[in-house]
Amino acid sequence: MIARFARLRPSTIRGQMILLILVAVVAVVQIGSLLERATRNSGVTITNPDLVTARLGTIALLLRASGPEGEAEILRSAAAAGLDLAIVDKATADALSAPTGLNAAVGRVFSRVFPPDLDMPANSRHVLVDNRLALTADLDPSRALIFRNVPETVLTTDMTSPLIYQLLSVAMLGILFSAFIYFVVTAPLRRIAASLGSVDTFLAGDRPLDEQGSREIVDLSRTLNELRDRIHTLIQGRTRMLRSISHDLRTPMTRLRLRAERISDQGLRQQMLLDLGHIDRMIAAALDYFRTDRHCEPTERADIASMLQTLCSDFCDAGHSVTYEGPGRLIALCQPDGIIRAMANLCDNAVKFGAAAVIRLSGDQRQIVIEVRDDGPGIPPDMHERVLEPFFRIDNARAIDTGTAGYGLGLSIVDEIVRHHDGVLALVNDPRGGLTARIVLPITRPAAT
Repeated sequence: MIARFARLRPSTIRGQMILLILVAVVAVVQIGSLLERATRNSGVTITNPDLVTARLGTIALLLRASGPEGEAEILRSAAAAGLDLAIVDKATADALSAPTGLNAAVGRVFSRVFPPDLDMPANSRHVLVDNRLALTADLDPSRALIFRNVPETVLTTDMTSPLIYQLLSVAMLGILFSAFIYFVVTAPLRRIAASLGSVDTFLAGDRPLDEQGSREIVDLSRTLNELRDRIHTLIQGRTRMLRSISHDLRTPMTRLRLRAERISDQGLRQQMLLDLGHIDRMIAAALDYFRTDRHCEPTERADIASMLQTLCSDFCDAGHSVTYEGPGRLIALCQPDGIIRAMANLCDNAVKFGAAAVIRLSGDQRQIVIEVRDDGPGIPPDMHERVLEPFFRIDNARAIDTGTAGYGLGLSIVDEIVRHHDGVLALVNDPRGGLTARIVLPITRPAAT
């Protein structure tokens, strides 16, 4: 049964909104009718002021046209009908005070907002009798008719009937539209945003969006899935092309290297070997940057402190001065190979442009901070953002001719790995000289030190 109704539901948001409005109108009419019926059948009596005005005018006309016997009969009939009427001296009626205070002011406001259909009889007014609202009308120069226990203006069907429907309409539309916006619009968009939160993982992994919901949400999800497939195909094609070019270049580069080794001119031979080595390293760096498998590494608990100490030992074994400062143990969730690759790139830059490097590690319940500080020339502040771009180099500090030049990919890879961990990479120049690369990684569980 539910599946049958689901098939009858409009597929577009516009159609669903029209259906929602129709349901709200039907619900308001039905619930309003039930409330009116319940009010009418209950002990609450809400009298229409137009009916009171009409009765007062009719009775006053009958009393003016009848004699003493007729007046008595009219009063008895009115009492039998539940009307509290009395004939008093005009002086007594004139002495009655008019209603005042907050209730009277509210009554006047509602009388203007919901005006009665009938005007008051001539020479009639509202008065207070025993602190209850009443109506008085002149019968002749010496007598007046008093209609006691007149309902308050606020408690009238002229106000309550439309007010019930107005409040009910606002409440019903608010509830239905809130539920509609949440389940039909907000929840699917949040699901899509959550799937796209990590773009690198979304592109690298097999995580298509669920094509469910209204037609607009389905079209959006399908378009994003197609876009993801196209980007994924382009990335794979780009990587395959680069790998193919690298493979095809290996053979002629090997032949060139062998021929260069037989050149008798030592200077020319060294220059050619240097250029060939530069080409080989550039291809290897580009392949490393275009790798797509590093985002597929599973997240696991790892001892970051131990990883960094091992990295420092490896650099020291290679003849570089890299020291570690921090706790002996710090466990956190991460992708270990990605963290090692990022820290190796930072340390490689540090020892390439400085004499020594220091790795500092600290952490608390919310985040982990890793700093790599060197004593090199640093990077101009206006270049801090640009050096994170792929293939960007600071020519003055990293000339190719020095043999220590990079290819503008090391910091790009570091930034990509850090962003994949939902972290932040910042470069800070030390006033005393050198550069500090600071990585801040959020953690999802307390780290043990």
